[in-house]
Amino acid sequence: MKPNFFLSWLRNRRWLLVSSLLQDGLLLVSAFAFPLYQDLALYILILSLVLQVTLAGLDAWKEWRHTQRVELQLTNHQHHLKDSNSTLAEQTIWQGLQEAHHQLLQAQQAYQANYHEQLDYYTLWAHQVKTPLSAAQLLVEQLDPTGPLRPLLQQELFKISQYVDLVLHYLRMDTFHQDLQIESVKIQDLVNQVVKKYASFFIHKPLTLELQGLDYVYVTDRKWLELILEQLLSNAIKYTPQGTIKISIQEGILTIADTGIGIQAQDIPRVFERGFTGFNGRVSQQSSGLGLYLCKAIAANLGIGLNLQSQVGQGTQVQLDLNQAQLAQD
Repeated sequence: MKPNFFLSWLRNRRWLLVSSLLQDGLLLVSAFAFPLYQDLALYILILSLVLQVTLAGLDAWKEWRHTQRVELQLTNHQHHLKDSNSTLAEQTIWQGLQEAHHQLLQAQQAYQANYHEQLDYYTLWAHQVKTPLSAAQLLVEQLDPTGPLRPLLQQELFKISQYVDLVLHYLRMDTFHQDLQIESVKIQDLVNQVVKKYASFFIHKPLTLELQGLDYVYVTDRKWLELILEQLLSNAIKYTPQGTIKISIQEGILTIADTGIGIQAQDIPRVFERGFTGFNGRVSQQSSGLGLYLCKAIAANLGIGLNLQSQVGQGTQVQLDLNQAQLAQD
């Protein structure tokens, strides 16, 4: 028997055990108080002890078997009793469990319905927002291409579009594993595609871009890895007023390093927390506290290690460990 079961059984039968011990004590006292009947009293005491131990053992065994049946029913999610020998209290408890289980199922169904309703709403909202964004982009393209206003407006429209996509990806994290498409991805091509999106930002600041050792093939989901790279590159550009951004791979470690303003030491342990903006975010008022959190969550689901190192005034280095090529289970 399990120790916790034995202790529980002793607590439940404590008054019966105490009364049996008192009875045995009286027989023992009688044996010594009346020497004439000492043999008879001791004989009765021995029979009583044997009977008590036998009955206690049978009771404990019956209770143990009953406990095993209850645990099996719980394990198999059978929220009702089939044992006709169950007590009224046990049947009442089972009925309460059944009602609680029913309420839980209703709450789960309501949550799922509410979640899908929100997802549908924000998906529709994103498509509606993208329509005026596209229209604004067409209007911007009619501006003088040599003037200073056109590239700035294009950058701001691009940021808005990226924020909209970020919200949609955040909402879809609950169904992450349903949206996976595993394939061989050429990191060089993927990085070039991401960098091309941010080309105007490099030209405007200006920033120098260095690419090194990116001839690497990795088996993963292209869309989600691309989102990670976009967010990390966006942060590097955002917090690097001038200088260099370097993207490289060495021994399966993809590194995005910049020479920007860096991150304060007390903020580094919290940069991957949802909603955390840190000192830089509060000063620039450009951080949503969602980008790095989403990168960490996606990387964990893809089986990719994600680490960050930074020093104020010297820049930030983010590393993606592509050697951990095992997808997290659903």
